[in-house]
Amino acid sequence: MPKVGILPPDVAEKIAAGEVIERPASVVKELVENALDAGAQSIRVELEKGGKTLIRVADDGEGMSREDLELSFHRHATSKIKSVDDLFAINTMGFRGEALASIAAVARVRTVTRAADDENAWEATIEPPSHLEIKPAGRARGTTVEVRDLFFSIPARKKFLSRDETELGHITRYLQAMALSFPHVAMSLANGKRVVFEAGAASSVRRRLAAFYGEDMAEDLLEAEGGHEGLTVYALIAPPFYSRTNSYGLYTYVNGRYVRDRVLSGAVSQAFSGIMEPRRYPVAFVYVTIAPEEVDVNVHPAKMEIRFRDSGKVRGVVSGVLSGALLKADIAPRIREGEAGGSPRAENIYRSIEAFYDRRVSAGDYGAQGWSQGGGRFAGQGQTGDARTAGGEPLGQGSLLQVKGTYIVQETDEGIAIIDQHALHERIVYADVRRRLAEGNLAGQRLLIPDVVEVTPEERLAVERSRDLLARLGMDAEIFGDDTVAFNSFPAALADAKRDRLARDVISDLVASGSSRSIDEALTAMAELIACHAAVRAGDALGAEELEALLAKAENTESRYACPHGRPTKLVLTFDELERRFKRR
Repeated sequence: MPKVGILPPDVAEKIAAGEVIERPASVVKELVENALDAGAQSIRVELEKGGKTLIRVADDGEGMSREDLELSFHRHATSKIKSVDDLFAINTMGFRGEALASIAAVARVRTVTRAADDENAWEATIEPPSHLEIKPAGRARGTTVEVRDLFFSIPARKKFLSRDETELGHITRYLQAMALSFPHVAMSLANGKRVVFEAGAASSVRRRLAAFYGEDMAEDLLEAEGGHEGLTVYALIAPPFYSRTNSYGLYTYVNGRYVRDRVLSGAVSQAFSGIMEPRRYPVAFVYVTIAPEEVDVNVHPAKMEIRFRDSGKVRGVVSGVLSGALLKADIAPRIREGEAGGSPRAENIYRSIEAFYDRRVSAGDYGAQGWSQGGGRFAGQGQTGDARTAGGEPLGQGSLLQVKGTYIVQETDEGIAIIDQHALHERIVYADVRRRLAEGNLAGQRLLIPDVVEVTPEERLAVERSRDLLARLGMDAEIFGDDTVAFNSFPAALADAKRDRLARDVISDLVASGSSRSIDEALTAMAELIACHAAVRAGDALGAEELEALLAKAENTESRYACPHGRPTKLVLTFDELERRFKRR
C-alpha cells in the first residue's frame, strides 16, 4: 500500500491559505493592496475585535464586473500576471492571485462591487465549504469586502491569534505604512466605535507625515534625493535627536511597496553611523524606485521580504544619498516653546540653561549678584563654575562665553547656541583622523622611551593579530615578553592626552571585537577612541583664542552637530523660548 497520498482539496486549500493569511493584518494587507491596484482614492478599514470577528475594507476604485467577481475567488486567479516573465517585472501591489481564495478558505466572506460601466452592483457570499453565491446589489463604484470570523474553520489556528489590542497594533502599523507611501489616497481605520486614525488625502509625503507625527517633526525632516544607474532614492530623515529605542521609526519602500529588508535598514544605519548615540534607532522614511526586473518581490508569500539583484549597489546608493543629506544639514536640536529638546542629554542641558537664566532674573540686575565688573566670573562660583567671555569682556553680539569649563555659549541669529566643547572637538578630531586614514596612514609620534603595558595572554594575541591595523593608526606596538606590549609611537593628534589610557582602551576594543569586523569598521572604532582621548575635556578652561579656533575649525567639519558617538554637540535655545521664559509675551 503506498505511503504517499494526495491531500483532499479542502485541506490543500487551508494549507495554501495559511501561507498567505497569518493573522488579521494579512487580510487587511491583501485587500488594501487590491484597492490600491484598482485606483482607489479613498480606502476605509473597519474592524471588530482587532479584526478577529470582522474586517471590512471599502474603496472607491474601479470595481469588478460579475464575471471578474466570480473568477476572483478561484485559486491562482489574477488580472496582474499573464506569463512566467511577469513574475520578475511586477508593477502592481498585489499579484499572487491567491488573496480572495485564501481568505475564503478560512473565513466567511461577502463582497459587494460595481464597475464604472456597469449598471448594477454585484454581491458575492462564500462560506467554507459552501459554493459561491452571486446576486444583484446596490453600491456606488468600487468594492467592499467583509471578512467575518477569521479561522473559524481552523480552531487550532484561531487559538494562536494574539489579544485584540496586539492584532489591532499590527494592522495599524501596516495601514499607516501604506498611508505614508500613498499620501494622495485618503485612508481611515476604525476598531469598533473607536476611530484609530483618519488621514485625508495629502499633497505630499511630508504633509501626510505631519498627520501622524506632528507638524514639528514634519518641519524638521531633512530631504534627501539622488540615485545612480536606474536606482533613485527619495527620503525624509528625522535629525538624530528624534531617534527611538527601537526600529519602529524606520519605514522602507521599494516601488511603493512597504518592505522589511536588511539591505535597506543596513544602509540607513550606515548613514547614521557616528552621528547617533549607540543603541538608538533612526526615524526615516526611505522610498526606493528601481527597475522591476532588478528586484524579486516573490520571495515570501506575504510579500514583505524582497531580494535585490545587486544588493551591494542598492546599499551603497541609499547610504550615500542619506549620508550626503545628513552631512550638509544643521541637525542641532532646537528648544521650541514648551519643549526640552529631543534627547535625555539635551534635556539635561536645557535644565542647566533654565536654571542659569532663572538666577539672572532673580538677581534683578547685572551687578554684584550677576556679572562681576572685571573678572568675568558668575557669582556663586562654587555652584556654577566659571563663566568667561572671549577676552573677559561682557557678552555681546557674536561673542563667546564658557560656562563651567564645559559649555560654550554663543549668540546667533536664531537664538543662543550652547555647544559641548568636548563633543565638538571630538567630532573635529574624528573627522581629521578619518580623512588622514583615507589618504593613507595616520602620522605617529615616536617616543624616546616606549610605553610598556602589561597584558593578559588574550590581550597579547589580540595585539599580535592587529599590529598592521595599529600601524595604520600611528601606533607601533611590539610584543615585549609574554605579558607586556611596548608602544613605540602614538598618534600625533593625541598631543598631551593620556597615552596609557588610550592604549588600554584600544587593547580592550581589539579583544572585544575579535576578528569579526571589517578593516573599515575597525578603523572607525579606533578613530572614535583616538578622537575621544585627543579632545579637550569637560572642565578644561579655554582662552578666547582657543574658543574661537575651535568654532572656526568646526565650520569646515562634516557632521559637526554630533560627536562620533551620536551625542549632540550643539543645542539652540530660540529667542521665542527665551521671551516666553522671561514672560515678555
